[in-house]
Amino acid sequence: MSIMAKSILIGMAGFGVEIIEVKRNYLKFSVPEFSDHVDVHGNEMAGKLLIKRLKDKNVFGPDMQLEGVIRKGETWNNSKKKEAEAKMMKTLMELDYEL
Repeated sequence: MSIMAKSILIGMAGFGVEIIEVKRNYLKFSVPEFSDHVDVHGNEMAGKLLIKRLKDKNVFGPDMQLEGVIRKGETWNNSKKKEAEAKMMKTLMELDYEL
């Protein structure tokens, strides 16, 4: 996974994206169903929109298959952001070193 892809994942962790499974050309992730955060157009940054935003990033390569699932009933807020970003960095480091 490229450095740019990892940076995107760390940033998206601030919106509630969590990695579930990673294989050679496959990334499964989950997103919250609801969020207190909205984009500049007033769209809630959760659920199907958040999955679409991550899939639309062209940093994962053409062969990478992305699968997103929604964590039903979960509402994301900014108080969870720092911890989520730190958890994502730890997860990505473990994947790099296969810990």
